[in-house]
Amino acid sequence: MRRFSVRQGIIEPRIVLQREGMDQRLWSRLWSAMGRCFWNHFNQFVDSHDDFTNFVLYKIQDEFLGKPTDEIDDSVRRFIKQLKDQFTPRNWNEFYDLAQFLADLSKLSDAGQPFSRVRQHAEYFITEANEVLEAEKSAYRFVGGELVEIIEDVEIEEIEDALSQKDRYSGAKQHIRTALSLFGNRENPDYRNAIKEAVSAVESAFNTINGEKSNSLANAITKSEGRGFDIPPALKEGIKKIYGWTSDEDGVRHALFEDKSRVGDAEARLMIVICSSLVNFLIIRNENLPKDVF
Repeated sequence: MRRFSVRQGIIEPRIVLQREGMDQRLWSRLWSAMGRCFWNHFNQFVDSHDDFTNFVLYKIQDEFLGKPTDEIDDSVRRFIKQLKDQFTPRNWNEFYDLAQFLADLSKLSDAGQPFSRVRQHAEYFITEANEVLEAEKSAYRFVGGELVEIIEDVEIEEIEDALSQKDRYSGAKQHIRTALSLFGNRENPDYRNAIKEAVSAVESAFNTINGEKSNSLANAITKSEGRGFDIPPALKEGIKKIYGWTSDEDGVRHALFEDKSRVGDAEARLMIVICSSLVNFLIIRNENLPKDVF
């Protein structure tokens, strides 16, 4: 619901996305989301036989802050206060680093407690953080667990759909995840390799459909058609041209032509979205084929 002041035109709603900084309101709401998902569930003291509290705090102290774990304040309240004082709106990029670190806890592969509980709280945080980031017009969202600069919602849905496909397409999913990670690195984004990974996701989807690897995307398309996988001619040519742009000597894959100025945020974003959409199309088309075709 819009506030009275906005409805009456007394103050203007925020239109420009917060891209190279964050205001106090965004910071406060994101910090509160961290509290709801983590801080408020901690015990009062460290080493109080609460695996959840100890695990998360030791992770932050050791892996995120890079400080000796024997220097953790015994009072959890004081520890969190020190963290709050260090990561302010002025240090907005480092505050986003903290948000990413907490979100990464959702990727813990260990079984049992406290790992399952930590993963659950991290997943809650991703959901709540995205609600805050959207409401406060941040230029960033968690997509596939990675904090990246946003694109249109429908484009984010394409990427998320590609990441939620069946396990038999795990190769394509992993390439999309890697592309997002490279694209979303705020300190040193690697747009060139993000594009490579995005295109590799399409190749991987074709390899899964064909049941074998091919030495080029063109060959993979030919093999799939020979096995009854029909692709509209215009779309087939479009896929080949996209692949050609990333493969010829003026493209991003040719090792002898490393002019990084030719590949930037816009190109990488475009390819991640397009390739995610292509992966979704190929998988849907393949899953809807009669079972006796392949």
